[in-house]
Formats: sequence, structure tokens, C-alpha cells
Amino acid sequence: MDTKGIDADLVIKNATVVTVDPGNTISEAVAVFGGKIVKVGTNRGIAPFVGEKSSVLDLEGKTLIPGFNDSHTHNVATGEFLHSLGLIDAAPELTPTIPVLLSG
Repeated sequence: MDTKGIDADLVIKNATVVTVDPGNTISEAVAVFGGKIVKVGTNRGIAPFVGEKSSVLDLEGKTLIPGFNDSHTHNVATGEFLHSLGLIDAAPELTPTIPVLLSG
């Protein structure tokens, strides 16, 4: 994507940006356009992305880290969570067979 001339939807500045790249780079600003990060760098380097409609968030030195998506689950804990909400009642001692579960 050519980012030249883009006014970012969101600019985050004055941050401690943990990039988690191979060099463990720490940056200070991020520009976001269309839900995607289009630039990471210095406040000065991100400044051209600030336009009239850009939202600018000054983190005042606070840390910004990437969002992590962890797709694994702990099935027993998930079952216990659902059970505690009353959405499922399939403990083996209560539902020893499929017909008992289905009649429930």
C-alpha cells in the first residue's frame, strides 16, 4: 500500500511502542488507516499522516503493545465456565449417556 498523502484515521503519538519485530525496536508513534497500521516510527515521521479528520491520541509516554490473538482453549475450563453460567449441564456424573443429555 502506498501511504504517501494518506490522512490517518488514528495517530497515536508520544508512546513507548513495543513493535515485537526481530530487532525488538521501540518506537514512539503509530498511524492507522482503514483499520490497518500504515506507519510506525517517530512522532516527526508520523506527523505527515495527521489530517483534519485524524483522531490523535497522545499516550504521554505510556506503553503501546500489539494485540495478541491466542486461539487455543482449555476445554475443561471452558466447560466449567459454561456450566457456571447455566448454559450447559453435561458433567459426566449428571449425564452419563447421550440419551440422558438429550432428554435434559
